Order: sequence, then C-alpha cells, then structure tokens
Amino acid sequence: ALSIYYFLIICQGWKPERVAKRVEPFLHGTILLYAFGTATASIFLQLFNVDECGLMCYIAPFPYDCVDNDDVECIRGSLAESYIWWFSFIELILFFTIIFVCQTAIFLFVRRQVTRLRRYSFDSTESGSVGKTSFGKMISNAVKPRREG
Repeated sequence: ALSIYYFLIICQGWKPERVAKRVEPFLHGTILLYAFGTATASIFLQLFNVDECGLMCYIAPFPYDCVDNDDVECIRGSLAESYIWWFSFIELILFFTIIFVCQTAIFLFVRRQVTRLRRYSFDSTESGSVGKTSFGKMISNAVKPRREG
C-alpha cells in the first residue's frame, strides 16, 4: 500500500487528499478482504493445525507427517501444501511484484528529473567532472547541518 501511495504522489502528482479519498479505501478493503477471506476459508476447510514444532497454528496437515508418510492417515488438511501456496506464496509474489514495479517507476522518475535539472547546471569548471557540478553542490549543501549563530 505504501509503494502505491508513493508512486501516485511522486510519479503521478496526486495530492495526499486524493489518494486518501480514492485509493486508500480500496487498498485497505482489499487487504482486509483477503485476510479475512483466507482465514475464514481455512477454518471451514479445516486447514488450521499445529505445526510440527507445536509452537503455532498454521495451514498444515494433521498429523503433520501424514502427507510424506504413507503409513499415517491424514485426519484433516491433506491439501494443506497447495493451500499454503494459494493463500501465502502467491500473495507474496504478487505484492513483491507490485512493490518492485512501483519502486522502479519512482527511481526512473527521479533519475529523469535529476537529468533534466543537470541541464541547468552552471558549472564553472571546464572539465565538467561528475560530482563537482553546481547541482551536486546544491544537494550536498542541502544535507549539511547548519551552524547556529
């Protein structure tokens, strides 16, 4: 949600109020719907069981080794491994793809802006070495701590 927010603010020029009004309800609703939907489906499909260490409940077969061991019969959760993929890993792949695309777009947008700003650099050196331009000086001066009085 934050990557999409910053993409809209930085690359698309949206105002925070517009994002809050138009996009945030959709993003929050999607996240909540997915979380409650997968949790509810997991309860009805009897997928929540204790993991092999006995430390937490998660999507797992019961008993834990029934999928790998032919001598042990699965009481419930025999398809737990496929549901783990659908409920967890597909989601992670999708979200990391969205984050990657948004962050790449932001990087390219900022790089394009910096390249445009360098055209207006008034560098007094003839060599035009990178890092010694007035733009570079402006950036370094902007992040220097200011001395008081």
